[in-house]
Amino acid sequence: MRRREMRFQECNVSNIDSLENFCWWSNLMEIDLSESNFVSLPVCISKCVNLRGLNLRGCKRLEEILVQLPASIAWINMTDCISLGRFSTLSKMLEDEDMQGISNMDLSNCHRLCDNLGLDLSKMAKILLNQMKRRRIIVTLPDSGSEVPEWFTFGDDFDDFDESKFDYVDVNGRSVRNYELPFEIPWTSVLENTKLVLFAVWEITESFVSPCYVEFYFDSCEDKIHLYGGETGEGNVWLECIPIFHVQLKTPIFRITVIGKGVHIKSIGAHLAPISMSKDGDDDGKHIDENELDDDDDDVGDEVRPRKKTKI
Repeated sequence: MRRREMRFQECNVSNIDSLENFCWWSNLMEIDLSESNFVSLPVCISKCVNLRGLNLRGCKRLEEILVQLPASIAWINMTDCISLGRFSTLSKMLEDEDMQGISNMDLSNCHRLCDNLGLDLSKMAKILLNQMKRRRIIVTLPDSGSEVPEWFTFGDDFDDFDESKFDYVDVNGRSVRNYELPFEIPWTSVLENTKLVLFAVWEITESFVSPCYVEFYFDSCEDKIHLYGGETGEGNVWLECIPIFHVQLKTPIFRITVIGKGVHIKSIGAHLAPISMSKDGDDDGKHIDENELDDDDDDVGDEVRPRKKTKI
């Protein structure tokens, strides 16, 4: 029987180094190193040529990831890696504007790394729009005062947050709030295949009670985040890139549901961009220029008009 998953939670460097000579590294598909105390990611990770997932959550002493991650990697969790300042694989992704095979990356509370890379909501959204492959990509970043970028087609800010107002109480006695952003997708020949980036910015309030859940819905796509703690005022940005096809709703609604107390949804947004196709049906690699996205008169904006902002 082949070993597919290994858990090394709260390990020290010697625990990892002593395993470098084991023969089953190439068989591993997931590795959990959460809350470990190493400063640099062990080089033996590069031997995991079939690795799909890497959990580094809570590795607060981790300062650098210089080892080249396997090309097979699909998800990586770096939540609360507060000392992390260098990540060579991510630097290369941002430079090439290519997320490679990554479908889910969590950088929550990685302020030092994101500051060093100049990575924020607007930059990450533009990179996601430039991905050529038709697949969902979810990225979570620390918030640095993000608002709806001006070049986004649809957006809304929720400044009038009132903890005492909610939609209903669930069977477990938890308050439930819904935030919605309706928009239109014109099904023209240009937008028959469309790429959509959704985002939400939230922060922890002083009334936070663990656990709290934030759920994201768009048509048949959904994602859920479990929040178990955090400092008051701490915020994060959630982004998702989705390929849209004609079978989906023409008048979709991006909905966020908060279950529990102490999470303030500050803003949400959506932006559409056409997927350009080559004659053989493959993506032709057309690049979305940042200057075009920053221009209020870009092609997408001409065809897709934002609705009036909707408040909850």
